[in-house]
This record gives sequence, structure tokens and C-alpha cells, in this order.
Amino acid sequence: MTPLLPFLAPEKARFLPVPDDLLDAFYPAKLCLFEWSDYWFEWRGATHLRVGAEWVEPFAPHLFRVRWENALGASAIQPFRGEEAIDAPLAVEILSPKFPMPRAHLGFFRALLDELFERAAHLPFGFEGETSRGTQTSHLPPTPLWTRLFLEQNGARLGEALRHFLAQPCRDLASEHIWLDASHATQFDGAALSATAREAWVWQRHNARLLPSRVAQNRAFEPLDTPENRFAAAFARRVGRAIEPLDGFVEIEGLCAAIAARFPLWSEEIAVSPALERRRVSRELLGLWRLWNGAGAPLFTRFERAARLRDIAQLYEFWTFFALADAIGRALGQTPRLQTSSDEARGLAPLSRARFGSGTLVFNGPAPSYSTPLRPDFLWLENGVPTLAFDAKFRLENGDNEAESRGRGADLHKMHAYRDALGVRGALAIYPGEVSRFFDPNGGKSALSLGELLNGTAQGVGLWALRPDATKTVS
Repeated sequence: MTPLLPFLAPEKARFLPVPDDLLDAFYPAKLCLFEWSDYWFEWRGATHLRVGAEWVEPFAPHLFRVRWENALGASAIQPFRGEEAIDAPLAVEILSPKFPMPRAHLGFFRALLDELFERAAHLPFGFEGETSRGTQTSHLPPTPLWTRLFLEQNGARLGEALRHFLAQPCRDLASEHIWLDASHATQFDGAALSATAREAWVWQRHNARLLPSRVAQNRAFEPLDTPENRFAAAFARRVGRAIEPLDGFVEIEGLCAAIAARFPLWSEEIAVSPALERRRVSRELLGLWRLWNGAGAPLFTRFERAARLRDIAQLYEFWTFFALADAIGRALGQTPRLQTSSDEARGLAPLSRARFGSGTLVFNGPAPSYSTPLRPDFLWLENGVPTLAFDAKFRLENGDNEAESRGRGADLHKMHAYRDALGVRGALAIYPGEVSRFFDPNGGKSALSLGELLNGTAQGVGLWALRPDATKTVS
């Protein structure tokens, strides 16, 4: 890479170096640039640039204008001559004007990511498919990020269940026939004599009499090869392999290794059968297996991709879905159930729904506009009809300067468009700010009340300040 960035006018370019103590967090980027700012690059010999996943054509020979819009987090710039790269990618971190310093940007990102996973894992959601209730099992292995989250939230439960299983594996009583010398036999009941009488090979003539050389005996034993033990051993092996690259789960890793050493490798397959419901420990392990490998895991693949890129805007949209579902549940006093299709792509896909007793929150679903197509981020449906619309606006400001006021006004105009075109009674722009504002159709301003919007006593448009707790520490 060239020793200095090929800015045309470096003294006018807005950029910040990544502080030394944050280099690991922002790796491989060592430089922060800013969204909505123009950057001019002069790269001799380059015919076009690849910026992230986009291609940028030259403004003039070897001169390129690069601008990131609606794109935050990790990015890269690489010059090409035709189809050949002429330099290594330049890794950069794109900051938002809302968090213009690397430390503030990273702090919000970490708080957002932490609360996103915490909400998704701990909301009282039940996962269901389109035509069946209950937990669905994913056919793809859980991602490392979901595995870490699962263990952080459920490690104590899993550790207790594995310790219990290791101390008291399932030992169903079974029996089998064995043959002992007649002099050593102790059982001469009807079953033993009947079994002996049927076997000609044990009878021998002695002093003109037929006597048994061996007598059938019924031996009771407790085999380890049971459905419960097969399931628990296979589960422990999978968890052990999944946490090998992760730090901080030494006890769980040790328990999994002890189970793998004690029990034979009957099968790598996880077989779920009614027998697993017979004992408390197997029921507990089955519940944990379903949580780890169930419909919750697919939600986190898109989260993980956005997290790797530190795409705050995308993560904020995901976070808002869960925060909004949580807020609606508290306002209504109802428990949401998340509906996902069993065959949908592994992520929070369009048309994911949080169902309540009195309505449904739809993520990124189509809206029946009477004119131009509109698609709010979230719709609240009552009897299948949209009544409220919500948009997650990470970049929306709520300040007093002219630029911020224009941004606020533009998004309020969009909320008015939602109310008019979709026929909803309320539309809110949700942003990570400090102040919520609500405007009713009579021109009045009031405090925002989600409960009044849901029960129909309030109508209008507004701004809803909703943000994660940025004071939380994240490992």
C-alpha cells in the first residue's frame, strides 16, 4: 500500500486515525472516514475503484470521488486497472456524524450489539413455523456468535445439566438370558426351567438320565446405551467442538470432554424421541438443545454479518424490531410470539412477525398504498389491516441547527406520507436520540404515548427516541 493515502487534497479530507488502544477493535482499519462526506482520490494507473461491493468510475483520468451514503462500519477501497488490482485494499472505518469519534462510535456499536442479542435471546418469544407451533430445529450448525451468546446466557443451566448427567446417566433396567453351569445356577423358577427345556444342546445323558449341563438364568443389568444417553453424549460432543475456538467457557468444555471420554461414540446424529421427556436432566438438555439449534439461531446470521462489518444502521434496525416488540408487549400486557418460516434464509428476514393477542408487528412487510409503493420498516396490523407505521432512522437528528432540522422535517414529511397513503392512524420515526415528540392532526404537540396509539385514542405523527443503554460494558 502507498505510504500516504492518495487523497487529492489531504489537508481538506476529513479523516481520523484509529487510536492505538482501539486498533484491535477496528482491525484491519487504521483510518476512520465519514459518511456523507466527499473524498477525492488520485490513483495513477487506476481505471476504477472497488469501494466495498460497489464500483466507482473515474471523475477524470485517475481521479475518483468516493462518498459513503447509508453505509457505516468496515469498508475497503481498492484500485483496479481493468480487471487487475494494482494495489492492496485500503481498509477504513466509516463513522456517522452522530458519533464522530472512534471511541463514541465503538461504544454505541457495542452497546447496540449487546442489547440486540440480549433482547432477542430473553424476550418471551416463542418461535413457530408457518403451519406448526413450537420450536423448529435448524438444519444448519449454529454460528460461533450465536454459540457464544447461547453459552453466556445459558452456561449455568447447561453446566448444571451436564454435571447431573455425568454423575447419574440414564440406566434403564434390562434383562438377558445367560447360561450357567447347573452347579452354579441359583434360579429354578418356571421361566428358567422353561428356557432350559427348549434348548436341546444343554442336555446330556448321565447314568441313563438326561440332565442339563447348563441352566438358563435371567440376569438384570443397566445398559448405558439408552436414547437419553445417546442424545446427551452427542449433544455434549457438538457443544465441545463448537466452543473449541471460543474463550471463557473452560468448565463447559471440560464437562463435554469428560462425557466424550466416558461414553462411546454411538452416533453423531441427534435423535429426539419421547423417551427424552422421561427424566428431568434429559428434558433440561433437550430444552437447551432446542434453544441452541432451534429457530432462534437463524435470526443471528444476518446480525453476525452486520456485526462483523460494524454496520450500526443495520443493527439499529434489527434492534428496533425487538425493542418495539418489547414495548408493545409491555403496553398491552401481552406476550409476543415470533413467527418465522422454517425454510427462510438464516436471518431476520422480511415478513418476520411478532404476534400479540390484539395485533401483529410485521418487519419490513409490504404496505397497501393507494399511490406510490411504500414499505415502512415496521407495520402494526389489527385484523390484518395496517393501523400504525414505524421507521427506524439511525441518522435522524433531533437538534436545533439547520441541517438537523431539515433532516427531522424530511422524516416527519415521510411519516405524513405514511398516514395519508397507507391510511394508518399514526406514524413514528424511531431514532437513537434523547427527545420524543408527537404531533396530532389538530396541530397540538404532546408527549408520546405508545399505549394511546395502540388503543386508538391518539392519532398523528412523531419522533420516538429509542436507544440502547450506551453505559453498559461489553466483553
